[in-house]
Amino acid sequence: MDNNESTQFIIVMVARQFLQLYDTKCIIDDGGSVRDVVAILGVRDFVARKLVDQCRRFSKKELKDSFENCLKMDEDIKNGLIKDETALELIVAGSRSGK
Repeated sequence: MDNNESTQFIIVMVARQFLQLYDTKCIIDDGGSVRDVVAILGVRDFVARKLVDQCRRFSKKELKDSFENCLKMDEDIKNGLIKDETALELIVAGSRSGK
């Protein structure tokens, strides 16, 4: 936000990150490797390694719930139910608390 990015763009990028982490978690839990993450997600090797490291800090449920929360907040913004800054704050607070 300090760089004047739109709040909704930030929410979309956070949602994308949670989705990539969830997909990575599924690949690793199914016995995949960093190389599989690269091939399936189409990311560079160093990105895949970071995703693998990060996804180990979460359960599949936490990642799925966080992604779905981002989608819900985006929908609520578009329906005028919540302000975009408030939605972003709730997303960040929820991800920090493990919700």
